[in-house]
Amino acid sequence: MKFLVPICLIFLVACQRVPPNYFKVEGEVLDIRGGVVSQALVRVHAKTSQLSVSHTARTDNRGKYSLLIPREATQGYPERGVILTISAENFSPAWEILEIPDEGFVVQKNIKLTPGRKWRVHVSNPQGDPLPGIEVVACFWHGGRFLNKVFQTNGEGRIEWNNAPSNDFLCSVTEASGTKINYVWVDSEAMESLVTLFPDVIIRGQIVDDSTGKSLVGGAYRFGPVFFGHERNWDELPEVLAEHGTFSQKIPAIIREPSYEEGAIDGGWRFRASAPGYRSQEWEWIPGEYQPEVFVEFRLKRLD
Repeated sequence: MKFLVPICLIFLVACQRVPPNYFKVEGEVLDIRGGVVSQALVRVHAKTSQLSVSHTARTDNRGKYSLLIPREATQGYPERGVILTISAENFSPAWEILEIPDEGFVVQKNIKLTPGRKWRVHVSNPQGDPLPGIEVVACFWHGGRFLNKVFQTNGEGRIEWNNAPSNDFLCSVTEASGTKINYVWVDSEAMESLVTLFPDVIIRGQIVDDSTGKSLVGGAYRFGPVFFGHERNWDELPEVLAEHGTFSQKIPAIIREPSYEEGAIDGGWRFRASAPGYRSQEWEWIPGEYQPEVFVEFRLKRLD
């Protein structure tokens, strides 16, 4: 009986440290030579039934970290698991999937970081002039938004990142106004990315009667971005009146959909023209070689 009391006390202390509805992730972060990496940022990306959550900690002067995570946060992200990312100055970030056991309160995970990878970006306009003040965000990595490193190009249109991932990732390049955006897929071999931001394209359109060729004064149009494999709900887009049956619409020259496995997929713009008493007509424009203006004619047929 006298041996039972210490055992119960030990169990109670463990339960106080890790509540039943939580689990603990702990370990140490080292470099490839076994040296301690202090002040590394350790982040656990998890998901509850309603939203994604993130828990963070810093390694101490011994390279150790510890995080308490709600058990409900393991639901489906991935199933019965969480994602662990680690970043530190002068090192490339690391990414791990942690499978959470059905039983047990503590998950041990030690990480070794590799030396940082140097990656440069140069952003210019079509004439080759550098563009300062452009926002470059390293974001998509390992199939999710597990990076959030934000830069702004200097007076020479350049940024340099000394701690880039050693493998592939995706970044967005955006003008301050937000009207020009390009996604750049950076593979593991890339040391520099050259990005060109083009001026907006002007889509000039005309809506006419198919049988007479005359402009339809009551014509209108809707438009929005479209990506391969994505259906567009036209009712969600505002209708714009085409005065005298003509219109002029500015749109970004390049728009791309982030793809986590094959790089950035080119997308485009889809327009739909309509008029009272006529069948609507759709037109899709996929950017190819840059054109400052594009003309399209919608020939609408009367309803039977």
